[in-house]
This record gives sequence, C-alpha cells and structure tokens, in this order.
Amino acid sequence: MSRKPEEWELVYVAPGRVEAELVRALLTAAGLAVMLEGEAVGQLYGLHVGPLAQVRVLVPRDKVMEARGLLDARPELDED
Repeated sequence: MSRKPEEWELVYVAPGRVEAELVRALLTAAGLAVMLEGEAVGQLYGLHVGPLAQVRVLVPRDKVMEARGLLDARPELDED
C-alpha cells in the first residue's frame, strides 16, 4: 500500500534506529502501517546519538490516535 507523504503523520521521534525498530514492532503488531524516516548521513557514518541519529516514526493520518494510544500505554523501562 503506497501512500502520499501528506497522508503520513509523525507520532514518535526515537533517539536511534534500535528504539525506532522497537516502536515499529509494537505498532505493526497492532496492525498499523509504519514508516521510519531518518537522516541518511547518520546511518552512513554509523552515528548512534544526537540529532543525526534520530528516527521519526510515522503512521497513516487516520491511525494517529490509535498509535498514540498504544505508545502511551507502553510500560516505562526502569532505569534503576
């Protein structure tokens, strides 16, 4: 299913590719289409932190509320 860029909306900005892939897995497991966008130069140079490593997680505009609900319901990781 191909969609025009204006049909996708940002729901999350991950600090790196690994977290973005985890978020994508969560959303796709719920049946949502997901697109990841990131700076190509970050991947090219192997950057894992900072603005060039960020990955934007987008879903179809009509699924934004569902995606945000799923993301809000995620258990937080305990950093202790």
